[in-house]
Amino acid sequence: MEPNLTLAWQGRIWSLAYAVYAGLAAFGAIKALRRKPSLNAEAAQVSLETDSRPRNIDYILWIGLAGTASALLLAVTSQITQEVASIPFLWVLPLTVYLLSFVLAFSSERWYSRQLFIILFFGASLLAIWALGRSAALGIWPQIGIYTLMLFAACMVCHGELYRIRPHPARLTTFYLMVSIGGAIGGAIINFVAPFVFKGFWELPLSLAFCWLLFLVVTIITLNSKSKRWLFVINAVLLLSMTLLTSARSYQQIHSDLNTGLYIDRNFYGVIRVREYRFTGPVTIPLPSINQTISFYDKFSLVHGVTVHGYQFHDENLRDLPTSYYGKNGGGGLAILNSPNRGKGMRVGVLGLGVGTLAVYGLPGDTYRFYEINPLVIDMANGKRGYFSYLSDSKAKIEIVQGDARLSLENELEAGEREDYDVLILDVFSSDSIPVHLLDEEAFALYLQRIKPEGILAVHISNDHLNLVPVAWKIADHFGLDRAIIDDVGDGVITSQSKWVLLAKDPAILNAPAIAERAKTMNGYTTQIRLWTDDYNNLFQILH
Repeated sequence: MEPNLTLAWQGRIWSLAYAVYAGLAAFGAIKALRRKPSLNAEAAQVSLETDSRPRNIDYILWIGLAGTASALLLAVTSQITQEVASIPFLWVLPLTVYLLSFVLAFSSERWYSRQLFIILFFGASLLAIWALGRSAALGIWPQIGIYTLMLFAACMVCHGELYRIRPHPARLTTFYLMVSIGGAIGGAIINFVAPFVFKGFWELPLSLAFCWLLFLVVTIITLNSKSKRWLFVINAVLLLSMTLLTSARSYQQIHSDLNTGLYIDRNFYGVIRVREYRFTGPVTIPLPSINQTISFYDKFSLVHGVTVHGYQFHDENLRDLPTSYYGKNGGGGLAILNSPNRGKGMRVGVLGLGVGTLAVYGLPGDTYRFYEINPLVIDMANGKRGYFSYLSDSKAKIEIVQGDARLSLENELEAGEREDYDVLILDVFSSDSIPVHLLDEEAFALYLQRIKPEGILAVHISNDHLNLVPVAWKIADHFGLDRAIIDDVGDGVITSQSKWVLLAKDPAILNAPAIAERAKTMNGYTTQIRLWTDDYNNLFQILH
């Protein structure tokens, strides 16, 4: 629906469809209430009176099985969308698998074979615990396949066992209430408890271990005299072994995260890690001011999910180098270095802080204002633990505004701040995800009110999965802006490959020789995509 409808029309259609659903549900309820009790209903009541009430352990198992499946759904979703690849719509895949397991398990007993799914779950769990921590070595799609298979097997076990131990039909209301409560508890633990208790993404291995433990408990509790003793022993040994193995893997991952990296912390916005990289040489630093061969170099790197948000070298001679995506030949560096007001007390605004690398370009009299929503990132850039010093070493005045960048800019505009930035830089992508409210017509109208007539708007559009050039190009056409696409290949030592779009109100600004000679030739380029607004955006059309 997204490519053809605005958000407003999607909302209207959804509301209409929901009203139809509510009407049908009410009609069904009224019809059921008017129906006279049948002989079958009377027989069911007699059966209910003679049937034993569910035990306390039954309630616990119903809640536990439903909660574990819900927790695994969210844990796998977080794993593949934040730790593997931030591909748009990828979250739909684990949700589909979770719902499919419900459909299969609760439609009929023929879809769930306990022995078959013990074997499938065993194999998928082995693959999953092997894949954990190997994101760099394994490709994206093998990891997605492994985690999805594991989720499907786990959910089939949880939902299959739920269906197998369901109560008398007359008690299904209570049963489904317990299932709902379990799902809510599992979701609450992953969404609200884990981010405050865990410093890393540990809920996946822990949920997997708990699932095997619960499977073992269900097997023992539901044992009956007709069960084959040899089959029970084999299953019990297998379940106990996997419980111990997954528990050991959970401990290993937690221990590794806490002891191998230099720093790890987590909040609502995800996991922040600081890692140290040592490279042995000889390596020649390709800068005229240094141009020396060294035997090794070390750097601290700030990593959020699967995205590096900047790094800084240990060596005193290298600590003031603009690194990663922010080198002198990249779009951000070119915009600052070639501003007409360079050396005249520039004002630079940066949406997205990272480790504060762009502050290295600051000169005495300059003001650099960074907008950042994640307090953990602010702490690290401000020198927490002493890993990064770009902000403290900068010659410019440094200001940090915490909160959503667009809202902060709007508040400042209402307070009378306008046309005050010589350069405004957008570097707001979190682990390759796109905050579309910062890339649409209304957002750019705001940005253009904040930059001077001779100002430059630099947009960092490096992305593994989305081609953002058409989006920026359409916006430039809409506002009549001059543009330059900067593809910087980097040097592999100090700087990394990056892609930028530079926009300016005055065409002469981007004709500066340093910018013009590095701008990608886009003669004749056009795009047919629709202009993004607060009411419309479409990620499908820009997928690589």
